[in-house]
Amino acid sequence: MILKKATVNKINLEFGGINNINSDKDHHIHAFEITFIDTDSIIHKWVSLKEGKQHDEMVINLKRVK
Repeated sequence: MILKKATVNKINLEFGGINNINSDKDHHIHAFEITFIDTDSIIHKWVSLKEGKQHDEMVINLKRVK
């Protein structure tokens, strides 16, 4: 994963390529975004590609339990 963009509360990473995965056809995690909502909450967003097209997206909301 390589850094594509970063702000004060958000980081975006994207698949940078490796030798044994063909990003145009192989199913893989292609992008990851983490958003810092506040000191107790973050959101993860994962995007997978298959055959060069978006295949799935998963959003995970995390909140600290005090």
